[in-house]
Amino acid sequence: NLRVVCPECGFETKVDAALGELVPNEKGQATFNAVAPRLDERGRRRRRKVKRVVGFGTLGIVGTAAALYGCLWLFLLWQASVARRDRNGAEKLHELIVSNQPIPGAIVEKPLGPNATAAEIEARNRWQDFVKIVTRLQEFSRDYPTKHNLLRTDEEFLYIDYPAIIPLSQERQAQATPDELRRRELDRRYALDAMEEARRDGLLDELRALRSIEVAFPAESDWTRPNVEPAPPLTERVVFAWGSVRDVVRLCSARMYLAVEARDADEYVAALDEALALARIADAHCLAVDRLVANGTESLIISRVKLDLQRITDPAWLARIQERFAARSRTVGGAAIANGEALIARDWMQWFYGQPAVVHRVWFTGKAALYKEVSGSRVTCKLGFFVGTFGQNVREVDALTQSWIAQTTLPTQSSTPRAVHRPRYLLGAVGPPPAAPMIDYDDIHLCRRNGLLVLLGVRHYELRTGVLPRSLADLTPDDLPTAVNDPLSGGPFKYALSDPDTTPGRRRFLLYSVGFDGKDDGGAIGPPTTARNPTRPGIAGTDEVINASEDQ
Repeated sequence: NLRVVCPECGFETKVDAALGELVPNEKGQATFNAVAPRLDERGRRRRRKVKRVVGFGTLGIVGTAAALYGCLWLFLLWQASVARRDRNGAEKLHELIVSNQPIPGAIVEKPLGPNATAAEIEARNRWQDFVKIVTRLQEFSRDYPTKHNLLRTDEEFLYIDYPAIIPLSQERQAQATPDELRRRELDRRYALDAMEEARRDGLLDELRALRSIEVAFPAESDWTRPNVEPAPPLTERVVFAWGSVRDVVRLCSARMYLAVEARDADEYVAALDEALALARIADAHCLAVDRLVANGTESLIISRVKLDLQRITDPAWLARIQERFAARSRTVGGAAIANGEALIARDWMQWFYGQPAVVHRVWFTGKAALYKEVSGSRVTCKLGFFVGTFGQNVREVDALTQSWIAQTTLPTQSSTPRAVHRPRYLLGAVGPPPAAPMIDYDDIHLCRRNGLLVLLGVRHYELRTGVLPRSLADLTPDDLPTAVNDPLSGGPFKYALSDPDTTPGRRRFLLYSVGFDGKDDGGAIGPPTTARNPTRPGIAGTDEVINASEDQ
């Protein structure tokens, strides 16, 4: 035990652990036998102390981490309660749409004849009728190929292509291969036959009812899914797909072309009224996609009218067309569009932050389920930006909304650059589209629509006098009933006679806007529209030319 006791006096003392002893080995020789070292009391105390420190430290770290994790969950639960408590996007969106309608939704019972004026097309609020009418065409287009066995007899058949009724331009025909021309001629026959069958079935008569629908928007119940908790965000709302409107507009465009061939002004104006009604109905909503649909619908019809002008020789016919476009007005302002997009973004965030487990997973994995496929399975996306908190994203939405509202009130001829607010948080995944392109496209569309009114006046003057006007000042109130300005520049449109042998598209004159840059480039026509080079005012050295190429 490393202790030595004196045999005489009994004194006891500790022995140094390093000591050993000399002992005889097997051969009787003295050998040093070292004593195995043992920890002394001080060492044992030090070890016990280290154990206590490590134990309590580990317990403290684990406890602190657990407390912080618990605080995180409490914070997520608090965010969820705030998000769920304030979530009423469907009601607010419906209220926003209703509050922006200038005309009460009165139902007009009297039928409208083919010669109805714009003033006679009174207000109605019949969303279900609108859905029924457009869905009827969808069903017809889907059932027609099956009914006539086209999917089996023609392996190349895809769908009824109503624009195939309209011949290709001379330039496009020269570029097409014999197989392409054969295929288009076959598609043309299918489309003509389908249109005739639709006429016999009364489908075209049903479409005429669109002209008497001034305002149409879903009921509050149409914005949500019943018996789903939590209610899906408005970005996944079950409402009528605007993409289906395109088929109706394409059908109307084909009808307008055939009406010119048949010299049927009533049929032409009827198809025009139906297409403009679709734009008017979409324009009564408060989301950017609704404005995009309204502009796209109207732009297609504007292009159709431009191409038909040279084949229309009746001034009264032109006057009726001009009356329709002059009666069109915007019912929803840009500020309301911004507020509608803010409601959509805010509702998405409220849905997201209202689910603590989802937020927790995103924070730790960086992946979010942004939308659902047709099958119902969620599509996840790896987020390449900071998710942030509910409060941060709400502030981002408010800043973006105010930025967009400020931009929509800028004078279009202003040289002030549009400062687009770029979200840094989760809003980047689901928020409104970039404001500047949407606002620019809106302004361009208004420019083209106003330009069409002037173009109709120029053609009216030519039919009335037999020659083109030397300047826009030559137009009388019979040609252009009201003064029309270019919304991009704030001034009048530019007009100049030109030599068709040297002007692109064999244009006899140029009617154009100077665009956002305010620089008159003499009607220089921009490069063709591509994904990387969209045709728009402001491209250096070009203007926005209104009148179509006469080669088409």
